[in-house]
Amino acid sequence: GVLCFLLIIGVLGESLPADRRTRHNPVAMAASYGALLVHRRFLGYSLCGGFLFAAMFAYISSTPFVFIGLYGVTEEQYGFLFAIHIVLMTSGAYFNSRVVARYGIDRMIRWGAVWAAAMGAAVLFFAVTGIGGVAGLVAPFALMMFSMPLVSANAVAGAMGEFPKVAGTAAALNGMLSFALGSIGSAIVAGLYNHTALPMGAGICGFGFLSLL
Repeated sequence: GVLCFLLIIGVLGESLPADRRTRHNPVAMAASYGALLVHRRFLGYSLCGGFLFAAMFAYISSTPFVFIGLYGVTEEQYGFLFAIHIVLMTSGAYFNSRVVARYGIDRMIRWGAVWAAAMGAAVLFFAVTGIGGVAGLVAPFALMMFSMPLVSANAVAGAMGEFPKVAGTAAALNGMLSFALGSIGSAIVAGLYNHTALPMGAGICGFGFLSLL
């Protein structure tokens, strides 16, 4: 954290031209947050990315119980299974960076949300039927994670783009909403755990479709 701070101050510096900088007092900052919270497009972008965060956190909070407790996966194997999702998420970020300029953020979000909802439905299907065991749960969610950057990164860009004069405030509120929804999703799925994969599958599927909606 200290190293990042020093690099920001000493290397990156402030990129915004001096004539475009603003200095907000607490009242003005509160007004900015209020304007964001009632702006439909800002909320649309933020909730779209936030509900996908909820699906991801639901998976993170429940898979130790499901994989290790229910299916007998070892802790070491669980780590490797989790790494698969990181590889797919990184691949999605690379893919997004290569094509977003051509298709635009809204189209990328739409594609990503449709894909995420479809893979969430697949997770629920395999959770209910038990077909494929652990592989039946890991594979569709890993493919769901491919769409995470397509939705979340572009949703942040869209939310900030609506308010260029307070882009930092928009980014901060967007991040807060995403992690708040993530924590809520995690708590809901953990609270409903019944020694089966059903709550996890239902949560992931539900939040995926909420992101699409």
